[in-house]
Amino acid sequence: EKLVSMLDSTEEETKDIVIEALLKLDRKNIHLLLERFSLEDEETKFRILDWSEKSKDRDVYLKLLKIGEQKQESVPVRKQALRIATKNLPFTETESILYNLYYNDPEKEIKEFSYILIKEIKEKKQ
Repeated sequence: EKLVSMLDSTEEETKDIVIEALLKLDRKNIHLLLERFSLEDEETKFRILDWSEKSKDRDVYLKLLKIGEQKQESVPVRKQALRIATKNLPFTETESILYNLYYNDPEKEIKEFSYILIKEIKEKKQ
């Protein structure tokens, strides 16, 4: 609990040390970091995404897919979350979300990125 309370630190170095300690204690603490994701600054979000990619945990990748759908997140964070999720999940689990983003997302950059991911995945399948 003491470590978790230190995640609210505004000092980046302290936050990095706390996150690394939490992940070394138990790799499943990545779920805790993803639950707090919206509270973090952009730099920390990218570090959490990097650690998430290394998790090899399907549930983590599904959470990243949800982050990619969240319109309140910045476009760069959404794109990174989508890239990691689609790289590590079967197309059957990402297809409907990618098409939904392509047709309905208000951000043109997310629409285009979703289409690029769909094309890349389909090309790999052939």
